[in-house]
Amino acid sequence: MRYTRCDFYVDEENNIYMSRTQIGYALQYKNPQDAIKKIHLRHYEKLQQRYVEVVGDNLSPRPRDLGKKTSIFMYDERGILDVIRWSTTEIADQYFDWVYDIIQSIKKNGYYITSEKDKKWLGIRNESKEARRYETDQIKLFVEYAKEQGSKNADRYYVLFTKLINSKMGIQSGKRDELSQETLMELKSLETLVKMRIRKLIEKETPYKEIYQDVKMLVDEF
Repeated sequence: MRYTRCDFYVDEENNIYMSRTQIGYALQYKNPQDAIKKIHLRHYEKLQQRYVEVVGDNLSPRPRDLGKKTSIFMYDERGILDVIRWSTTEIADQYFDWVYDIIQSIKKNGYYITSEKDKKWLGIRNESKEARRYETDQIKLFVEYAKEQGSKNADRYYVLFTKLINSKMGIQSGKRDELSQETLMELKSLETLVKMRIRKLIEKETPYKEIYQDVKMLVDEF
């Protein structure tokens, strides 16, 4: 079975959308826009609350089917599935199942898991998030420890430790979900080491400034 590429959009409230024309292309209509419009008109009352009209330039990625239009009809989750269900093309039933699986994956994971490789990546990503939480908890204890030793700007260490690790791993802000499986494994190892080193040095009652310098050296040599 052959599918056209489809972009799914998620708003601030985690509602999932897909454009009218993309649905038409995926259902292999010769005139995608007109075909879906006809389905819409036949079921107008049921679809009336199932779509929004938005300016294409406000979407990321910008739809390829935008052309010279300034706005696009976007169906929500229920609208997408209803339009496909009411389609009479041979591919409709299979496409319905495919889209349903994608939507469920997006709702659960934030993106579509397409292969066993992606499942392994997701597992490592979750482990990395857990390591990051443990590290953050340890940094929180360090901040309190620094305050007890007289630090007036101890809260800045949240940012300093994060920048230290991101710089070492070449991670841009907000890009952790785009890291490769190998990088995620290295990141998990480094953040676990940082957590353990901070905890050990606090137990030894090492001055907080020395702890930071020690951790900085550990990261540099990683």
